[in-house]
This record gives sequence, C-alpha cells and structure tokens, in this order.
Amino acid sequence: MPALAGAGESEVRATVERLAPGTAVERLSPSALPHFYDVVIGGDLVFVSEDGRYIVQGPVFDTVEKADLAEVSLAPLRAEVLARVNATDLITFHPDQVAHRIWVFTDTECGYCRKLHAHMDALLAKGIEVNYVLFPRAGVGSTSYDTAVSVYCSDSRQRMLTEAKAGEAIPTSTCVNPVADFLSWAAAWA
Repeated sequence: MPALAGAGESEVRATVERLAPGTAVERLSPSALPHFYDVVIGGDLVFVSEDGRYIVQGPVFDTVEKADLAEVSLAPLRAEVLARVNATDLITFHPDQVAHRIWVFTDTECGYCRKLHAHMDALLAKGIEVNYVLFPRAGVGSTSYDTAVSVYCSDSRQRMLTEAKAGEAIPTSTCVNPVADFLSWAAAWA
C-alpha cells in the first residue's frame, strides 16, 4: 500500500493523461501491489506505480499470498457487475440443497458453454446452483443474440436454454429484455 494515502494519486493521473489524453480514470485506489495503484480505465485494470513511472497490465502473482493480485483487484469490480443483474433476469438451475453458487455468462453457440450445460445434472447433484447470464458473444443483431432474446422471452427459460444449447431450433420470441445490457456488463467483467 502507498505509504501516504493520496501521495501518488496526482502522479498516476498525470501519467494517464500524458499517455492517453482525455481518458477518464474510472477508479483509482491503493493496490495490494506495494507502491502501486489499481487504475481502471475503459473497464480495464492496470497497476500504475506511485511515481507514475511504471504501468503493469495482466497477472501479478504474489508468491507469499499465492494469489494473482489482478484477480484480487478485479473481484470487487466483478461483484458490482453481478449486483446490477436482477435475479429474475437470470436463468437459474437450483439443486435440492445449495452448497455453492456460480454465475456464468453464457452463449447458446459456444462449445464450452454447451459442454458445461451438458453436465448440469452432475453440478446440481453436487449442490452447485448455476445462474446463467445470457451473453451472445457475436453481439446485438446476431443469430446468437436473437436466440438469447427468444430464450429470455420464452415461458420456460430453462427448457428453451437447454434446447438451444443442444442445437435444437427454438421458437422465436421477443419482449422487453436485458440481453443488450448483459453484453455491456460482461465487458466490465474482463
């Protein structure tokens, strides 16, 4: 942590302004990386030294704590993203007794997403609640976006999601939906 709170903030802001004029610093806080600040710019996390000389982006592994400091810094930002998601907008698969909860940004056309979903019964048997946030990676107006909207707007979201992930055609449906919002929230996740 910086020795004197606020001592390097002006240097960090000056560095960002010098390297990327007009860029807004969305968040600036002391980092778990000694003598650095966590700086969020355009949804991306970078570490900037107190004196503004060094910028580090990507994983920074603390060998004593055995933790990736980038992940430690991103965890509260990700929690904020999840807090914005209304529980009624999720597609949730509930086990009989919840031991763990996971949130998954999912795309009906993603092979890995389909593979995870194929193991739903095993996840539920282990007490894992799966909360899906629809995330059509191809974006608004794509086939996967239209499918996500149809899943969201259906009377049986779980069944439609399961059918779509199995590669089955599902009925087209539209309604007021948060799928485009999910895309922008997911960008903040990375």
